[in-house]
Amino acid sequence: MSKRTGSRLDNASLVTLGAERLAAILLEEAAASKPLKARLQAALAASAGPDEIMRLIDRRLDVIAKSRSGLGGSKARELGLEIAGINRSIVSELSGADPLAAVERLIRISGMAGVVLDRLYENSAVLDKAFGSAEDASIELAGKLDPVAQCRLIPMLHAAAERDRYGELRGYLGAMIRTLSIEAASLWMGELEKSLAGQDTHRPILFYLQSLARHMGDVDAYIRFETAKPESHRDTFSAAELLLEAGRFEEALLWVRQESKGVRPVERNGRVLGYALGTHAHVSRRLEAEILDALRRRSEAQALRWEEFAETFDPGLLKIYIGKLDDFAEFEELDRAFALVDASDDIVRALDFFVAWPRLDRAAALVLRSTGKWSGWSYEVLAPAADALSDDHPFAATVLYRVLLSDILDRGQSGAYPYAAGYLAALWRLSETIDTWPEIGTHRAYIADIVKKHGRKYGFWSLVPKEFKGVSGLMTRDPEPIDNEGD
Repeated sequence: MSKRTGSRLDNASLVTLGAERLAAILLEEAAASKPLKARLQAALAASAGPDEIMRLIDRRLDVIAKSRSGLGGSKARELGLEIAGINRSIVSELSGADPLAAVERLIRISGMAGVVLDRLYENSAVLDKAFGSAEDASIELAGKLDPVAQCRLIPMLHAAAERDRYGELRGYLGAMIRTLSIEAASLWMGELEKSLAGQDTHRPILFYLQSLARHMGDVDAYIRFETAKPESHRDTFSAAELLLEAGRFEEALLWVRQESKGVRPVERNGRVLGYALGTHAHVSRRLEAEILDALRRRSEAQALRWEEFAETFDPGLLKIYIGKLDDFAEFEELDRAFALVDASDDIVRALDFFVAWPRLDRAAALVLRSTGKWSGWSYEVLAPAADALSDDHPFAATVLYRVLLSDILDRGQSGAYPYAAGYLAALWRLSETIDTWPEIGTHRAYIADIVKKHGRKYGFWSLVPKEFKGVSGLMTRDPEPIDNEGD
């Protein structure tokens, strides 16, 4: 039987239609599609040279930039498709003839995003994607320009940074910085420094200056810009990290030990991660230990790591600590660490540590001696712990699964009912491996209790497999019909 090839949409098949037939189809479709019409016009303009393509694109971008009317769902989609079509025309038709002009227009489109998106009545994924595509294409093409051409981009990039009052362009312009030659980066840094003179040092301009300094490998400039910030806004961690990478260990230690006065934002590479009150963040202490190691102050570094571990129970940090000990000292220190965790009143954090290390025997022992103290609110730790304990420590896993299941049902958390059904299935499987039930009551008794209390929570029971729906069914493979209506 011969293959059907007549309707295949590929280059060879379309050629068979002939130029006149294809032209007629395209004209018909272009009448109903602005993006297609614009794409065809750009392709035709390309035959007249890049100036004609630029004129065509600029004219349409001028119209979009001047418009101020609100954008509903259909209009937003239509505009998003049009901008996406303009992007394609720039990349396919203009970039080959005039790469610099192509990047300039893509930067212009990217800079229009804030104004256009402010006109939306509701979010538009099509518009977001169109502007994102313009950003990605401009970054890629800018990286291919020679240093002279990149320098000609700086006025546009600088104008965008000047308009960026709240840092919404940090991601885009930060990525653009990483594509620049040293010549272009140096030129932009000079322009930004002029803008910074006498201005508010909270502005994102400092972020761009520091990004340029890092890109150029100018550590002194980076530190100078960091010092220009108000003390409460300094990103001391990034400054210390950069100085450590540069081998300037004493300076790095001074920066990592700086404490701000009062409540301050904790920043990392220009992003606010949270707030702290005049204390070292845990991550800063770990960096401080690295710096002390670089300064060959090993005992201080290890003491700091132990202090940090005692507060966090971070298994990764303990591994670093153990790895830097003398031969044969690790066993004693591991016992010391495990004893510290075992003695902690924070049983959730202790359980998390033993599961992650892993020491599942210690995790199981902790679960069993703390029966009655666990709370379903700690599900992010208890659920993976129960899963990890299921194979070798089914009784401890049962304790945790019961806590998780009962908590969801007691609070009537309908959104979590699918998880609860999974916990119920896990309990049924585990019950077949357990012979005795000290202290916590048998599986049959527990299931009877939840059916009595929650038998009318139909949203939950509808998710339970049919063979598990009765008390007997939850404990045997041959369920017996029972009355399971609760209060």
